[in-house]
Amino acid sequence: MQIPFVDHTFDQSDPLKSSHALASFLFPNQTLDASDLDVKTLAQGTTNSRLQLFKVSLRAASPALDSAVLIKVYGDGTEVTIDRRKAPTVELHVHKFLAEQGLSSSPMVRFTNGHAYDFIPGIPCSEHDVAREEVWRVVARELGRWHTTLPVVEFDHPQMSFNLEPSIWSTAKKWLDAIPARPQRSTANKDELREGLSYLSEKLLFSRSPPDSMVRHSSTPVLVRTTFPANESVKVLGHGDLLSGNIIIQENTGAGGAATVRFIDYEHATYCPPAFELANHFAEWAGFECNYDLLPTRSTRREFIRAYLQASIAFASVGSHSREVTDGEVDELMSQVDAFRGFPGFYWQAEKSTGAMDFDYSGYAEKRLAEFWAWRKVEDGLPAGSVPSFLMGTYLPPPDLVSHRLAIEGLDDDDLVSSGYFPSWYRFSPVRSSQLLPHPARVTSFTLALLPVEMSKLTDMLIKRYVSPFLDSIGADVVRKSSRDIKLLILLRFIRLLGYGGTTFVLALYLNAIGFRDDQVGLFMTLTLVGDLAISFALTYVGDGMGVRLTAIIGALLMYAGGLAFAWLDNFWLLLLASVAGVINPSANEIDPFKAIEESAIARLSPAEARNDIFAWWTMLGMLGTAASNLLTGYALNVLQAAGMAKVDCYRVVFVAYAAMGILKLLCAACLSSEVEVIKPLRILRHESRDDGDEPLLLAKDDQEAVPRRYYGGVAAMTEDEPDEPPSPVQPKSKSMFTPSSFSFMWKLSLALAFDFIGSGLAQISWLTYFFTREYDIPEDALGSATFAAGIISSVLNLASSPLSRAFGQVQVMVICHTINSISLLMVSVPGDKYLALMIFMFRIITRELDNAPRQAFISAGVLNEERTSAMGVVNMVKTVGSCLGLYLTGLFAGLDRFWLAFMVAGALKLVYNVLIAAFFWGRSEEIRAEGDTLDE
Repeated sequence: MQIPFVDHTFDQSDPLKSSHALASFLFPNQTLDASDLDVKTLAQGTTNSRLQLFKVSLRAASPALDSAVLIKVYGDGTEVTIDRRKAPTVELHVHKFLAEQGLSSSPMVRFTNGHAYDFIPGIPCSEHDVAREEVWRVVARELGRWHTTLPVVEFDHPQMSFNLEPSIWSTAKKWLDAIPARPQRSTANKDELREGLSYLSEKLLFSRSPPDSMVRHSSTPVLVRTTFPANESVKVLGHGDLLSGNIIIQENTGAGGAATVRFIDYEHATYCPPAFELANHFAEWAGFECNYDLLPTRSTRREFIRAYLQASIAFASVGSHSREVTDGEVDELMSQVDAFRGFPGFYWQAEKSTGAMDFDYSGYAEKRLAEFWAWRKVEDGLPAGSVPSFLMGTYLPPPDLVSHRLAIEGLDDDDLVSSGYFPSWYRFSPVRSSQLLPHPARVTSFTLALLPVEMSKLTDMLIKRYVSPFLDSIGADVVRKSSRDIKLLILLRFIRLLGYGGTTFVLALYLNAIGFRDDQVGLFMTLTLVGDLAISFALTYVGDGMGVRLTAIIGALLMYAGGLAFAWLDNFWLLLLASVAGVINPSANEIDPFKAIEESAIARLSPAEARNDIFAWWTMLGMLGTAASNLLTGYALNVLQAAGMAKVDCYRVVFVAYAAMGILKLLCAACLSSEVEVIKPLRILRHESRDDGDEPLLLAKDDQEAVPRRYYGGVAAMTEDEPDEPPSPVQPKSKSMFTPSSFSFMWKLSLALAFDFIGSGLAQISWLTYFFTREYDIPEDALGSATFAAGIISSVLNLASSPLSRAFGQVQVMVICHTINSISLLMVSVPGDKYLALMIFMFRIITRELDNAPRQAFISAGVLNEERTSAMGVVNMVKTVGSCLGLYLTGLFAGLDRFWLAFMVAGALKLVYNVLIAAFFWGRSEEIRAEGDTLDE
């Protein structure tokens, strides 16, 4: 079906003139003057006054012909909810597809700011009509016809719900991403909505997916027709906005003279679970006044779902024997619908918050959002012994309201009140209707019952007012609500650095104890770093291809093997091999080839607005692991030597403990889910001109550039001047590490980081401690205690980087904090007083990681999702090369007895880094490629 395009902008101030300009398409084969047309503005059919409807008919036409068309005009601001960058719009794609399946009228013409289609005769359904049994039964049947006639998408990976476009998840994310550019909501409310979407996805998407061991993971969803009832992995093409006004009743047109219905207004059509479509429709029964007494009762919902399933089975069984729906199937879908009851209110408010809708009837948006919060309160659990939730609030309702609500639900004395549908009666406690005492004793009974609830409310209030703001400011709540995989990745780093701290502490001592000369020890450390560089280079290319889980498991096994090798071998070259493969860290910095892959996975799993917080905790807990390892290693060595164990054997115990950390890391890595892996965003493509069933239904995002832009969504689109034709074959593209924009970002960043990491190599903690011991004769135990205390303070202070980044920006925090630290390094060797020098040294340790979390988040946002592992790998390689060069230069300065000069050069190089970062990126937005949960736009 080809939809012609006219380069015409519909003028809403003169609809008659604009309609006449389209007359040859609206009424073909007729020559008409403007006086022949009757144009009426319609108020029904949309809740958004920025979308205007006009009904155009012929004045001289017979009423029996009912030859009328509807013209839909998109107003300003609707590009947020209607993607007008692609022509025609998603709504028109769906409309054309529905018309081909006999589910809607036919679109006739499109123009620059709208389109026109055949008018569907009938009576718009009212809020009271939709509750009539003869109406809702045919609505259930028509909904079943929609969901079985149209192809559905099925996949078993929950993350793909955000990658599928359009879907309720990707659409909700798109709306929330559009909010920051608009002034309608405060920053707090924007963050609140984003956190709400994260909560919904955790409750309804990830927690409801099967365990990894029970599913067959695929990176490509499949567009299929399915039998009903469908499982939760199936996403149907739903209407998305089935309010009463979008239902047209057509009397006496169905089989046997019964009424039928048609659905109109497809701008919100989207892929969704059937349960969401049903929950959304039930919510619309309350109307724009949110009169919850109009909502369907539990028994009505059950019968509606039964009728829907029966119709779905019947339509899916065309040409074969149908069957009766079972009670178990009804119960299962009803349970799914109840689980989704909080989503519609949130979904509507998300769209309203974009500012693209000019509609708010009596605070409708706030009432709908309140439905979500009420549902969420129930999901989070009410105190035991609480009264029905519709009795909770600032006042006790009249006793007859209680009896009225119970009567509506059809409960008797023996019924335990079960889950209801909306905020006024979401969940009942085991209070029986026979226990409702006469007034006023009834009020006293409820007052006593509310006592534990009010105490709980007081506790909640104190937590929200004092504790929650503090936890929010340091990102603790973000980490708590993050996915299990993010928590495991943070734990992996903690375990890894818990092992590194001990081996770094004793490495030089152990090598010297087993007979290596000082020059061999220096060569050993340098070659170890070079070996780590080679592994980093390899993993930069193949890390994501291998998979995050597999890479983490291999790293854990190598860590285990390396620890055992150091405990039992004493050959230089075998130990060097074990040091490289087992990632034995010779420096205080974390130079780990596997670190880049973990950083990339964390960035991919974290929403853009949460990355600062998550990386801050990732850094802080890693530093805490290093500090704890230093403390435990020193204590263990003292205990073992006091027990009479030889020094070299004590050092070997440390490497055995390192191997044990490898086993612990292996167990954690095995618990990672498939969600940590890179998944290419997908878009559904379907070309209707072929019927052999062999064409690809889905293409990865990387392949879309080779496909004409007219292909989008669930059906093929038309360009303005070209007829339907098959898409050109997808040509293979050459694979490069970075796109041009990412390459520009990375070379500038790498240039700046080279100066920073050379400076870090010049001023390693091991060299600084050696300097203070030699220059000021400070005892090693006192210096170690000072270093440990400074490290603990630094790990905690690192949490301040996240709120600072939110307040001032990532680049600004990176530059300012790093400049302060660089100046302190520059001054370390200047004072002649050892106490002042030690204070500067401790200040340097305390502030050295303050810029780390913003820098990691900044790098993550600066490249595409699939480029992050490569980006982190490049940074890791620059770090390794810079550290090697810095270590070498420090040795030269020490040999020339110019130790102090090494630290001054280090501080100067780090200041150069700050200048370059400010010059390259100061004006750059911190959300370079902002993501709401997992999808790259």
